[in-house]
Formats: sequence, C-alpha cells, structure tokens
Amino acid sequence: MLNEYNDADYGYSQLLCYDLCMQAYIYEQCGCINPSLWNIRYTVLPGTKDINLGTLCNYTNPCYRRVADTFMTSSLIKKKCADCTSQCSLISFPLDISSFTAPLEWQLDGIKAFVENSSVPLPLDWSTAWRMHIQNNYVAVSIVREAGVVDNNRQQAQMNVGDIFSKVGGLTGLWIGLSFLSMMEVIEMLWRLINYQCHLILSAMRNKR
Repeated sequence: MLNEYNDADYGYSQLLCYDLCMQAYIYEQCGCINPSLWNIRYTVLPGTKDINLGTLCNYTNPCYRRVADTFMTSSLIKKKCADCTSQCSLISFPLDISSFTAPLEWQLDGIKAFVENSSVPLPLDWSTAWRMHIQNNYVAVSIVREAGVVDNNRQQAQMNVGDIFSKVGGLTGLWIGLSFLSMMEVIEMLWRLINYQCHLILSAMRNKR
C-alpha cells in the first residue's frame, strides 16, 4: 500500500493497521477486498509472508459487507489484529465546516471568465443564469490552522525504581518510625548479641577443657 505514495514520511498508525488487518480478512473470506478502502490493495494473509494484490469486490457483492460487519462487532479484531498495538503518538486533524457560501460575490466575474475560456461545455441558458450555475457547481475548500498552539500529549511513567523505594521508606518511617539508620542499628545490635553468645559458648568450652 505505502509503495503507491513515493517520497512520503510514514509512521505507524494503529487505525491503518486495523484497516490492513480487516482487508486481509475480507480477502481471505471473499477472495476480493473492500472497495471502500480502494487504496489498500496489498494484503498479507495470516501465517504467510506472501504479498497479494487483491481485486476490488463488486459494490453489489454482499460478502465484503457481511464479513466487515462481523469483523468489527466480534472478538475477531483482537484475535486477528494482535500486532496492532497502540501508537506512541497520535496526530489528528479536526475538520470544521464553515457557514460561508462559495464562491463570494467578488469571485463570480473571474470564475465566469475562466469557464468561458475553458473547454467546459456551457448550458443553453448560461448567458442569463450563469450566476446560478456557478453557485450550484462551485465548491471551495480552505485549509487553515485552527490555532497557533500545538498540544503535545505524552505518556510517561510517574514512578521509577528510586521513587518506589523512597515511598516505601517514607511510609515505613512515618507509620512505624523505622528508618535506614534504625535498621542498621537493629542489625548491629543483633550482630553484637550473636557475637556475645558465641563468645560465651567458646569460653564455656575452654573452661571444660
């Protein structure tokens, strides 16, 4: 699929992974692929490494619709698409439809001149109803930035190994008054007691001799 778009910078997309997985399943069940996703023609069947160029299903063919609905509403998506893990970053482009009419009044004369000088066939009533024809057949698409601020959301671990030990030590010292120095003092006391008992045992054994 990606070979069809040269010189593009590709990144992993979980949604695209699901689309590829569904196309492979439809091709496996129907022998053709979903025509709605016409740009995804290459599929790899499960358990193989062969890349297949699938043909588009006929739009009236009910097989791909039935298989796609079953795939999306059952547990097959988790079973067949286990490799489609979450992506590290997500870039979305929200779309807003404006309420402005197109074209604007000051653009009509320029569009009229362009149409008349082109090879576009003109309707019979063009000379009298050209404004209506332009407004009914003209579509304007403007791509603008919604805001100059970019929100970058990242997920990272809130606690590392050092934080865990710090919290355990802090809570231990808070609730039972135990600190690292206290633990060392307890260990030293136990070592002294054991050493003293060993000394008494050795002294008793020497006295018996």
